[in-house]
Amino acid sequence: MEWIITFSFFFSGCFFCISLFFINKVLSKSKKNSIKLSIYESGEETVGDNSIAFNQKYLLVAFVFVLFEIEVLLLYPWSLAYVENINSSNERSYILLIEFITFIFLLLTGLIYAYKLKIFEWGLSNTPLKKIKIPEIYSKFNEIVK
Repeated sequence: MEWIITFSFFFSGCFFCISLFFINKVLSKSKKNSIKLSIYESGEETVGDNSIAFNQKYLLVAFVFVLFEIEVLLLYPWSLAYVENINSSNERSYILLIEFITFIFLLLTGLIYAYKLKIFEWGLSNTPLKKIKIPEIYSKFNEIVK
C-alpha cells in the first residue's frame, strides 16, 4: 500500500510538470523574429565573430577540478564513518582505512598523470595540445568553434 501512494505522487508530479509544459506551448504567443534571434549579452551589441577559439586546457583543468571537488565531498562522509567505527572498536575500521588508502592512491595517480601531461603549465610553447589525448567529441567541438 505504501508503494502505491509513492508511485501515485511520483506519476502525478510527472503528469503535472508535463501538462504545464504543453499548456505553455499551446497558450504562449511566441513569434520568432530577427530581434528575438539576435545575439544580446549584458546590454551590449556583439562586435566581430561570435565564435572564439577555446583553449582545451581550460576544459582539462575543469575536469581535474571537478574530480578533486568530488573527492572532498566523498572524504567527509568517509571520515565520519571511520571515526564512528574507531570509537566503537569495530573490525570495519580496518576495511574503511584500506578503502581510503586505495581511493587516495587512485586520485594521486590521476593527479600525477595530469601533471605528466603538463596540464597545469600555462606556457604557450611548453605544452603542445597534440600530446594531450582529449576525447573525440571535445576535439570536434573545438573544430566547430574555430
